[in-house]
Amino acid sequence: MNTISLAFSSTRKLLQANNMNKYLIVVKDFADSECLSRRLSVRQRHMEGAKIIKQNQVLDIGGAILDESQDDKMSGSFLIVNADSVEDVRTLLKNDIYGQSRVWDVENAQITKIKVAPL
Repeated sequence: MNTISLAFSSTRKLLQANNMNKYLIVVKDFADSECLSRRLSVRQRHMEGAKIIKQNQVLDIGGAILDESQDDKMSGSFLIVNADSVEDVRTLLKNDIYGQSRVWDVENAQITKIKVAPL
């Protein structure tokens, strides 16, 4: 079991209560020259963790932010997640392998509570 699933092992119970908030997260990568290498070296583990939190209905959608000025180099991530609080979201980010490997600049992540339109 990875750190993401450990951090949110009680997620299913919380979701059953049906009172989770949705958050839009924009988290940039660190700007140092080695960051892309760190990202790529742990990407598989990140994707495995993302699949788990998607199955547990914590993650709605997510993906990479691309830097057009640098040939679409990955430079961050966006996510929409279900969580009780901003603190829970920050814990999720810190426990992700990207947070642990100094890929994401978690301290400066933009975390915004949202409501999705029922389209």
